[in-house]
Amino acid sequence: MELAEKQKESMMVQLEALEVQKDRMVLKAPADGKVSRIVPKIGENIAPGVIAIVIESNQLYYDIYVNETQINKYKPGSMVSGYVVALKRNVEGKVRYITSAPQYANMRMSREKGQADVSSFLIRIDIENTPELIPGMTVEVNSGENTH
Repeated sequence: MELAEKQKESMMVQLEALEVQKDRMVLKAPADGKVSRIVPKIGENIAPGVIAIVIESNQLYYDIYVNETQINKYKPGSMVSGYVVALKRNVEGKVRYITSAPQYANMRMSREKGQADVSSFLIRIDIENTPELIPGMTVEVNSGENTH
């Protein structure tokens, strides 16, 4: 009887290890949608952060870049008002996330060695999908900064 208990314990540990391996092999998309392309080949290992699949989502969004002096106006989950130029109407959106922008988006001034004077941040804003909105339309957001 004791031998059977030890075997059961050993098999339970093996089962847990296999479950962990299985979980590591399952890709989970950040949004619902239709998979339109799978990039890696079957059995290929991919590094973290590498694009593995392309998903066609029904979720519409737009990205804005703001500098570090404006970033405190935006928080994940907060609402942002935008103006769709082609439709001549406002749309409300919800901030999905805020992340630092790529280096090319930083504002470069006259500092030594081309260092950025002001860092930029990328803000992704989700908007409601309506029949009038078409991906690629321009959305204006008033950041409250005068441009002279």
